Amino acid sequence: MTWIPRTLAVAAAMCACAVPSVGLATTYAQVMSVDQLIERSERVVKGTVTATQGRWTDKGYIETLVTVEVDEVYVGQAGDTVTVVAPGGTVEGKTLSIDGAPTFEVGARVLVFADGKKIVGFGQGAFGVDGDNVATRSLGNEVAHQHLRLELAKAFGQPDRAQECINQHIHASTDDGWKLRGATGTRLGREDVSMWRVNLIEGLEYRFNACADGTFGAAHLLVADADGAQLARAEPGAETSLTFKPASSGIYFVGVYAEALTEGVWRGAASMSIHYR
Repeated sequence: MTWIPRTLAVAAAMCACAVPSVGLATTYAQVMSVDQLIERSERVVKGTVTATQGRWTDKGYIETLVTVEVDEVYVGQAGDTVTVVAPGGTVEGKTLSIDGAPTFEVGARVLVFADGKKIVGFGQGAFGVDGDNVATRSLGNEVAHQHLRLELAKAFGQPDRAQECINQHIHASTDDGWKLRGATGTRLGREDVSMWRVNLIEGLEYRFNACADGTFGAAHLLVADADGAQLARAEPGAETSLTFKPASSGIYFVGVYAEALTEGVWRGAASMSIHYR
């Protein structure tokens, strides 16, 4: 949890009302790792800043609404745009600047870890993104002794690679006489499992295919009943398949599990398809 002493915050707000510009220094009470940022985020998105608007808060200090046009969603869900709130900013010619808080410029490409409209970790969850698709804390919110460099081409997985693999399995299964029920994709952290709820029918046979993107060692594919008891499991691999015949019609769960991720990766991508006959 990051905090600013209330007396300092109040003093800063009072100064902001009296003079055109005031600065306030702060330190992070907890320096957060990428895993911690993700854990506390409702969504993680990459995009372009399209608007910034300073405003007074009910407590008399200044904050800035930052609108980001979303290019890619790495964690959670988001629409075409998201809005986050950054502490500090400028209103009516008066400026409140806070050391350690990120500052945003229209047109900048950014990566944002957000919980609602709150930037996670005070300002730690805001990164600038350069032309090589590398994200760093370069928005005035650098953290001493922790220089994070996220290569976004691999840091949050490569869903296109997993999708290309599963498409090949879909074509092969169709050629073998299976009918496609559906396909989906997901991102997985270390020791994460994604489960899909499916309705299976007695008398039919099902084939589940899973593909990992290469950022984690292998995909673990499993089937469980409605109570969570494991019924079947495939041998783990970058590509793996499982054939299953339900004993009765009803609700089942199909899951993909990631045991480990390679260095520099915080989310791996996997795709899965379901066929029947």
